[in-house]
Amino acid sequence: MFLTFTQPLLIAPQIASYPENMDDLDFSGKPEKADQVKLENLIKRQQIYGDITQNATKEDLEKLLRYFNNEVPQVIAALEEKVRRKGSRTFIPPAFYGRDGVFTQPPSFEMPIYIEKPSEFSNFEEIHSRSLENQEGRG
Repeated sequence: MFLTFTQPLLIAPQIASYPENMDDLDFSGKPEKADQVKLENLIKRQQIYGDITQNATKEDLEKLLRYFNNEVPQVIAALEEKVRRKGSRTFIPPAFYGRDGVFTQPPSFEMPIYIEKPSEFSNFEEIHSRSLENQEGRG
């Protein structure tokens, strides 16, 4: 019996910049149409509360898919870049039927994002080694 150990699959982070102006995108050399299955899946994701796709319109999702050659990870990375630039993330709460039977769609809202800046104690190994140094010094 042989045991096989494999390296974990490392996936490089996607880097995509959100276009400055969605109306002036250059689609030369890009697909004529967005992949309809991928577009439908992205539009379905907009129904999930807090999903990154809630930060774009259906039209923007279609344009982004074409612009990034139907590569969904690139579209998501671009939306994350948009959120970072904007400094807030859009949340669209789910619609519901009230007690009176009226279908209600609560308004969307923007939540500011917080990007943690690295501190001198952001590295676990550094924290651990300082802890050990402190323990040895007390002995």
